[in-house]
Amino acid sequence: HESAHISRRDIFWSTIAFVLRAVFWINPMAWIAVERITRLRELACDDIASKQASSVFSYAEHLIAIAREIR
Repeated sequence: HESAHISRRDIFWSTIAFVLRAVFWINPMAWIAVERITRLRELACDDIASKQASSVFSYAEHLIAIAREIR
């Protein structure tokens, strides 16, 4: 998942989105757009990671294992 963020250059696009939101902070559409972009970016990286995994179920099991370790 995180390597998908790197390959998609998400940090660059996130920075652009946050700067534009800061410039247009008074416009509610700027806040909505950044929220939607963030959500879609995460979904896209999840899709890439699940396609790279042997199956969607193994990817889900991996995420659950990580959550258990954090707990």
